[in-house]
Amino acid sequence: LEGDHVARIMETLVARRELFDLVGGFDEALHVAEDVDWYARVADAGYPVNVVEKVLLHKRVHGVNSSLTAATHNHNLLTALRASAARKRGSAGKGTEGDGTNR
Repeated sequence: LEGDHVARIMETLVARRELFDLVGGFDEALHVAEDVDWYARVADAGYPVNVVEKVLLHKRVHGVNSSLTAATHNHNLLTALRASAARKRGSAGKGTEGDGTNR
């Protein structure tokens, strides 16, 4: 946990509409970690991501943040990771809920 880490969060995203057209929108089956899934689809498709080397947002983290709801968050993160692995194997898009496809 030492050093600087880039957080890819939607609150600071600047992207062209064409990128959403290419990789799709958010997976509505994921109520938490939909941003992780979206960024994974961007990375899996090989689109470059640039980072602004400045603090763009200060985010308050507290005990009731939706991203800290362990069970749901962990399940959705695992779902996003499985979908990313499936895309890399070429077997994504089977149509199951939370599989990384967009609705």
